[in-house]
Amino acid sequence: MYGTEHDAGLIEGVIEKYTLNEEQTRAFKIVAHHALQPVDQLKMYLGGMAGTGKTQVIKAISYFFETRNEKEKFVTMAPTGAVASHIGGSTYHSVLGLNGFRSTETILTLNMVKEHLSRVEYVFFDEVLMLDCLNMYMISHQMCLALERPDEPFGGLNVIFAGDFV
Repeated sequence: MYGTEHDAGLIEGVIEKYTLNEEQTRAFKIVAHHALQPVDQLKMYLGGMAGTGKTQVIKAISYFFETRNEKEKFVTMAPTGAVASHIGGSTYHSVLGLNGFRSTETILTLNMVKEHLSRVEYVFFDEVLMLDCLNMYMISHQMCLALERPDEPFGGLNVIFAGDFV
């Protein structure tokens, strides 16, 4: 068992509140258990066709952190404003100070990114299929620079990617 009885009850309560199915429950529990007892950096892909409930899992994860008074530990990002608003997040461009295909590596920008991510432990990227290799590299690079962790992918933060490659 992970954490305390309270933690176990919280996890089961979130699963019930969001009526997660078996696959959704498995994905949610991976993140929840990791948050309770982190071991290594979490790098997770949450896949499935449209309508399979990826957004429901993200809502459950967000609610889990919010209920633990740790809302600031979980941030959601997407490549477009429309997708970001659907998940209650922001574009990765605005959070990470990215301008098209270039990162903005000024001290001011990196300090802004560092401030945005200062209490974040988990980052959710929606619609990962819209990110090419260059964008993925720039996202990781900018996070590494801002968090001053150049040798850890995504600056050592735990990452959850979601999307539909079908």
